[in-house]
Amino acid sequence: MNTPILTPLDLSARIIELKAQKMQQEEELKLQFSKALHSVSPGNLIKSGFHSIAESPLANGLIGTGLNLGVDLLSRKLLGNSAGPVKKLATQAISFGVAKVLGSKADSIKAYATVLANRILRGKKKDNIVSS
Repeated sequence: MNTPILTPLDLSARIIELKAQKMQQEEELKLQFSKALHSVSPGNLIKSGFHSIAESPLANGLIGTGLNLGVDLLSRKLLGNSAGPVKKLATQAISFGVAKVLGSKADSIKAYATVLANRILRGKKKDNIVSS
């Protein structure tokens, strides 16, 4: 590659070699740019963020807290917001039951939530490909 250029023929050969190298480098650069652009798309940022949260030790706590909030909201909708002692007791019983289920099924709930999020993100990706 770094042979001395002594004749016009050597110069022509070197020019052709450098043009081929330039084209190859341009294609590699385009490919790298495409990959970088794809990795910073909103869907991929959300997906990578979800995966990093799902793999963190806080994931069980976040999923449990989210489910507890959802159950609390649902029980308030079903039982109402009145301050009656029976309704308060029923709400606490539902929350306790859900906490017990969450404690025993945390790993399966986490796995299900991960699969669900992947399906949602993959579905949006397919829609984006179709609409493009």
